[in-house]
Amino acid sequence: MKVAFIVDASVADTKKVKKENVFVIPFLAYDKKGNLTKVYDKKVINEIQLKETENKNYIEPTPGMYRDLYKEVLSSGYDYIVTIPQSKTYSKSYVNANYMSEIGFNEIMVIDVTEYNLSAESVFKHAIDEQYHEEVLTMNIDLETLVSMIKGLLSKLGTVVA
Repeated sequence: MKVAFIVDASVADTKKVKKENVFVIPFLAYDKKGNLTKVYDKKVINEIQLKETENKNYIEPTPGMYRDLYKEVLSSGYDYIVTIPQSKTYSKSYVNANYMSEIGFNEIMVIDVTEYNLSAESVFKHAIDEQYHEEVLTMNIDLETLVSMIKGLLSKLGTVVA
């Protein structure tokens, strides 16, 4: 069983993520010249989000961006994808990731970190922690079992919100 993890760029610093099965989806932002660029630096994204008012100069990962990455990852040999987007409190990344997973992708779990009172960074850190990472990747299980295992771990780490 091959499991890939997808995080949005607000969750993980791509320079520090070195695992081959972790994929980072960027935010988009307009530079000073008005050109749309991909932003992978989580510090820059957090600064942009904190400074935002009514005039947005950035775009969260769109449903189409998630669709394209889901297709790419699955076609490269992965059986399942666990997506860990930024909390829906801060952006639409979760909504967009979940929407795309529900319309044609049965192999994907999107984690709603707000359900566990955890940050996406914390969930991601534990998902790729060597202790759990290798165990999950070497097991031959179906998606339902994988989801159950992950939810059990998250329940232990956080507080399940009713």
